[in-house]
Amino acid sequence: MTTGNRSNDGVMALVVWGIWTAALAAAFYYVARYANDLPYRDEWQMVTVATDGCPGEPSWFFKHNNEHRIPLPKLVYCGLMAVSGGDFRAGTLLSVAMFGAVAAGLMIVVSRFRGRVALQDAFFPLLLLHWGHAENFVLSFQIAFTIPIALAAAAAGVILSDRARESSLASSFVVACAVLMPWCSVVGLALAPALVPWLIWSGTAAWRARTTRGRRLAVLLWSGAAICEASIVFLLMNFPRSRLPSPGLASDARLLAHLVLQALGPTALQFPVAYGAIVLGVAAAIFRAVVRSLIAAPREGRRAIGLLLFVGAVLALLAGLAHGRSLMALTASPANRYVSIGILLYLGLFLLAALAPGAWATRLQVALAMLVVSSTPGSYALGRDFGATLSARLEPVFADVRAGVSPAMLAERHVERVLCSGGPRRLARQMSRLCDAHAGPYWFLRAASSTPHAEAALCRYTAPPMRTPKWHGRANRRQAASGTTSDDEHLLAEEPLSGR
Repeated sequence: MTTGNRSNDGVMALVVWGIWTAALAAAFYYVARYANDLPYRDEWQMVTVATDGCPGEPSWFFKHNNEHRIPLPKLVYCGLMAVSGGDFRAGTLLSVAMFGAVAAGLMIVVSRFRGRVALQDAFFPLLLLHWGHAENFVLSFQIAFTIPIALAAAAAGVILSDRARESSLASSFVVACAVLMPWCSVVGLALAPALVPWLIWSGTAAWRARTTRGRRLAVLLWSGAAICEASIVFLLMNFPRSRLPSPGLASDARLLAHLVLQALGPTALQFPVAYGAIVLGVAAAIFRAVVRSLIAAPREGRRAIGLLLFVGAVLALLAGLAHGRSLMALTASPANRYVSIGILLYLGLFLLAALAPGAWATRLQVALAMLVVSSTPGSYALGRDFGATLSARLEPVFADVRAGVSPAMLAERHVERVLCSGGPRRLARQMSRLCDAHAGPYWFLRAASSTPHAEAALCRYTAPPMRTPKWHGRANRRQAASGTTSDDEHLLAEEPLSGR
């Protein structure tokens, strides 16, 4: 390598890592600006974690939340609440940090595979850290989505590097990803099976090295595949079936196309035909180039098959999501949280493109990077509007808290604003718990000069009048009909994690 080439590579590395730094800083600014220290939607079921600590019953970790079981995110959430002192913004910082770390790791893997840093490597921070991940970046409980997405993306990077058969660190890391993913909601449960064949194949390659180190790695990889498969089987037991019928294959296909384009941002949704044609064209070119590469160099088969399985698992997850949500999509757009699932498809395609022969790898990666760059301004605008709308929605709650409004009155005024399932009575009780613990919106009481008697009067729980909420729910109607005032979570409805 000449001095001039080294200088150019240094400049390119500076530019690309500068983009990563700017995108990460912008994502943390977004959290600081728009994340709120107030439970919202799913987080109302986690108030006792912030006030009383993590429950000791194992059944709580495995309790279904709609179709999801999320024991690992719940355990992480408990740790975040303990470390942060009950700050409901802690999970948002973790989500951004994970996505930033994954973007950096994939940039390193791709640049090493190519042999140099290229401008198109900025694809990763632009895709993983833009404000279009709004819901997953400003709501802490969305770690139930962001943790398995980060684990899956990191595992895909290890597949491209193909280091698991010769590196203890790489093999331990990918095994950890495979073992943990099934315990992180349906997202991880759907993506983990794609890793099992690759782990077995890599273990076999390590065993054939006929060295002590290779056989140890083989046992580790095979054990990871077995544990992952066993976890999947266990978690699929008593798996709830969808209660909503699909309107038909045409509706499913339309929603699938919407989810694929939604991952690029609102600009792609404004021009669905153009962006859809480009995505299909680039994907077809990548698959054709990878097949040609396999024919020319069969030794790359483990990388190619592993990444093809990864992309197939992402498409299957999106197709299942489209099938399960197509009826709701007739009346409302899919939730913003699904953006972070769709980006895995583009990550997999970019990694696959690295296997294309010759200049085709650069051309295909540049094409994907240009798609992301063209939609980035719209994604940032979407995130800004989402954050501003959510802050405006919750500001009256903070204002009433600062004004000393009682939990019962807060519940009557704002139960629909904060989307607390279970009705005003549950919201009043949860607000009273937060007040007693000086957590969430009542954090200011830690530094206040009020007397214990005044605080007790402010935080005292008084049940609001019983009424049936407008926003329905079978558990809410059953509770209202029976007249019970229990706060038992088994009697109260919970906002689904993967609703619209």
